Amino acid sequence: MLCGLTAMAQSDFGEEEAGVGVPKAKKHAFFIGPKVGATFTTMTDPKQGKLYDSFGIGYSGGVALQGRFGQSSPQSPGGTGFVGAGLELKYKLNSVKTLGVDEKGKEEAKLNLSYFEVPLYLHIYPACKVKALNGLYLEAGVSIAGTISAKPESIIAENVYYKTGDLKGFDVRPLVGLGITTKSGFDVNARYYIGTSDLAKNMASKQNSFEISLAWMFKL
Repeated sequence: MLCGLTAMAQSDFGEEEAGVGVPKAKKHAFFIGPKVGATFTTMTDPKQGKLYDSFGIGYSGGVALQGRFGQSSPQSPGGTGFVGAGLELKYKLNSVKTLGVDEKGKEEAKLNLSYFEVPLYLHIYPACKVKALNGLYLEAGVSIAGTISAKPESIIAENVYYKTGDLKGFDVRPLVGLGITTKSGFDVNARYYIGTSDLAKNMASKQNSFEISLAWMFKL
């Protein structure tokens, strides 16, 4: 009976903790939380002529799921290591100022494109062994985006007609960024997205955006 109890203890607890009654510490940690941000978007001009005027300001919102792996030291809690990863489900509005006139006759019309995005990324924590900077990270990844809507319905610039209401597309956007997560769970992030696909056949333009966001992450 004693041999059986000893075997059960070693299977349920770490070898060093067997008989102490403390479960083996987890080496990884997972987090989930809401995330909101502001976007600053630029656009390349289409082949038909000059259309883009200047960047516009939009917004984003959704939920983030992140994992962090390993320990910064043998004495540190799990989820403080060098590598992490994450994904997000979010709504994003990208806005740019144009030189065109919309269907209502408004000059310098704004082109507003809303997307559903799924960013996937890897986190590197270069200063994970420094306690005060353990939450500082660099990130790289890709965002998969699908267009939900486009406004206004049309824009005319330099005698070229763009039917923007038909802009329904798919884009794969590489992303790079940096951020920091505090002990209380607040995550401040700055990220740059690089557009790779034309908005449409009649508008061969690409959009790039810079995003500043804030998340509140809860440990799972």
